[in-house]
Amino acid sequence: MSKIFSVDPQTGNNYPGDEQTVTN
Repeated sequence: MSKIFSVDPQTGNNYPGDEQTVTN
């Protein structure tokens, strides 16, 4: 799991002002 900010590298979706946790 990687914590990313703003943009999810897998989907290209952005989450402005939010922190998202995604599985790599």
